[in-house]
Amino acid sequence: MSELDSYYTPPSLADKLVGFIAASHISRAVDFCVGDGDLLKAVAKRYSNAELYGTDISDDALTKLSNDCPNWHLDKCDFRKDESINKVTFLKKGKFDLIVLNPPFTCKGSVVENITFDGTGYRVSTAMLFLLRALKYLTPNGGLYAILPISCVYSIKDRKAWNYLKEYYNACILDEYNKVSFTSKCTPNIVLVYVGHYIVNGSDEKSKIFDFSSLPVTSILRGGVRMQNLKYSKSKKAVPLIHTTNLQKGGLVNLKRIMIRQNINILVSGSGVVIPRVCNPTPNKVALLDEETFYVLSDCIIVLRTQTRIDAEKLRDGIIEHWSDFVTVYKGTGAQYTTLERLKNLFGVCLN
Repeated sequence: MSELDSYYTPPSLADKLVGFIAASHISRAVDFCVGDGDLLKAVAKRYSNAELYGTDISDDALTKLSNDCPNWHLDKCDFRKDESINKVTFLKKGKFDLIVLNPPFTCKGSVVENITFDGTGYRVSTAMLFLLRALKYLTPNGGLYAILPISCVYSIKDRKAWNYLKEYYNACILDEYNKVSFTSKCTPNIVLVYVGHYIVNGSDEKSKIFDFSSLPVTSILRGGVRMQNLKYSKSKKAVPLIHTTNLQKGGLVNLKRIMIRQNINILVSGSGVVIPRVCNPTPNKVALLDEETFYVLSDCIIVLRTQTRIDAEKLRDGIIEHWSDFVTVYKGTGAQYTTLERLKNLFGVCLN
């Protein structure tokens, strides 16, 4: 799995995940990417009588863990491959009422796995693949608790699978954490999730946010100009380009101009609020369009259009006033970003 990032669970994070487990008694618990065993060690502290099982692809990790925890049932397994799973003897002897999981993942977002789950085919991330495969080994009254890259619950890639799990397996988000330190080089944004056969109230059911549909957004536009190898122009016919670096202190600053040879439809004018699509969002990066100016937008920019300047000011003020709620539309395992669909759902408008 050289294309994947494999980082072991910090003990404090393992304790947080296990602290969410709703069951009062656990008979058999398993971790299918056990690593150095911190998730199962956290389980053992809370459920001292539970039988503990684990698989991993690393011989070194399994050897060390066998020495440290001789009473555990451990075996080597590449959980992505059926032929490897079929060689694990203890997986043929019964299911588990608790599964804990911190599957391997990549921040690059390029790996796509294929799996058939409950009779339907899915194209998913590796982390989601591990989760779906693991559910096969859950007892009818069991629960799975996992640490996942945040993209598993918000990305387009995993949306179909996650929505299915929410509908048929009581899936929910328990908590979200930004920039969690697995190592000095690995600080992803993550979620703790539950999936299983009993109901758990997740954080998404507990909290209510401001109703952004009350703000005057008429449509939402995403820019399309790529910044790679872009040539700027001082010609009077050139058009100002808005990029994330131009969003400063609530305004548009240091705009450069480019020549437009494509369709006039890429020009933007009128009233609206400019926000970054991708980057570290802050209230200082929320700006108003100048109604008298035609702009082009980089592919890192989104414009929330309004009918009037007054509406644009009301929209900007509403976003900034309720910033902690608004910023929840920015998600990502590495860099944070938002999408037209998330914003459409937030503001309750149709996309153009």
